[in-house]
Amino acid sequence: MSNEVDTIVLSQQDIDRMSEYGIPPHMHDGLTAYFNDHRPVGDFLTLILQNDFVTAAAHADDMNKHALYAYCRWLFMCSPARIHGVWGSKEAVQRWHKIGREKAERILCTVCEEVAVKREGELCSECLTAQAERDWDERNGH
Repeated sequence: MSNEVDTIVLSQQDIDRMSEYGIPPHMHDGLTAYFNDHRPVGDFLTLILQNDFVTAAAHADDMNKHALYAYCRWLFMCSPARIHGVWGSKEAVQRWHKIGREKAERILCTVCEEVAVKREGELCSECLTAQAERDWDERNGH
């Protein structure tokens, strides 16, 4: 059984704990965007998410140099993503970005909003069939 997911939403409590654990405030939006929106982040955060703290230290600004342990603690203790393989290695970060790109490219049926279609405004085959049946019934007085 795989622990992979394609959606994670940090709770307000997860975000608040960034400050409690000592992650600098100017980094909160980047971490949140990475987890919630699959957004790429800067070199420093990417290295943190790849679990490359030694190289991250070389890329850290003055505040982040003193917060490396805070990132370790928050990622391990608070991040709901830790059990789903969306951080911890270069491959995990690349996979999370790939999932985000695929989700961005997915266009959903305008009726059920669950099934991917090829063009904006299209219906999936199930909804298209249901629409055709309704149209048929209307034309034939049912």
